[in-house]
Amino acid sequence: MKYLVERRLRDGADLRRTRPRHRSYWQRMARHRVLLYIGVWAEGPGDTLLVQVKDPAALRQVLNGDPYAQESLVVGIRTRRLGDDVLGWDTAGLPDRSAAGAGTGAVTAPGPGLVGGLGTVSALRDRDAAPTAGHGPLSAHESRITRMMLDGMTNQQMAACLGVSSRAVEQHITRIYRKLAISRRAQLAVALHDRPAA
Repeated sequence: MKYLVERRLRDGADLRRTRPRHRSYWQRMARHRVLLYIGVWAEGPGDTLLVQVKDPAALRQVLNGDPYAQESLVVGIRTRRLGDDVLGWDTAGLPDRSAAGAGTGAVTAPGPGLVGGLGTVSALRDRDAAPTAGHGPLSAHESRITRMMLDGMTNQQMAACLGVSSRAVEQHITRIYRKLAISRRAQLAVALHDRPAA
């Protein structure tokens, strides 16, 4: 199963100090084909992971092995099994603070709001105002813009290349995000990879 995992991280010196071990861990996971994609948020401390594991227990084990989790630097997790609805932020995946798990930094078993729990999906979608998919295939122009985004171009660079305003590029990106049911650039490659060819 493939899981899209978005994690909010605690910013500060501990995050910077732990980053080399974090990178080494995920490079090892990529060599084992567990990690398929990783991206860092532009708008704050966080990362997006595409992980391929056999079940939610294996996902917890992989996330527990990350030095960020071991150092209690993960402050929020949102997870989605690809093919399922996006679920909201949940503290069930945060380090266990109970007496049994105090100080271990272990990620606990997901609760109903993290993996599964279909009764909570609509409430989370309403609360988070998540975009909905199904607004048709990407146009040729939108596909060009997605390629530019994947190449790392900024909105201003895309606008100059296309001969349009930055605002026009932003509007196209908003439509692309809505069609792909994503909310940030780090999710784009994953969404395009899993999208059926038009």
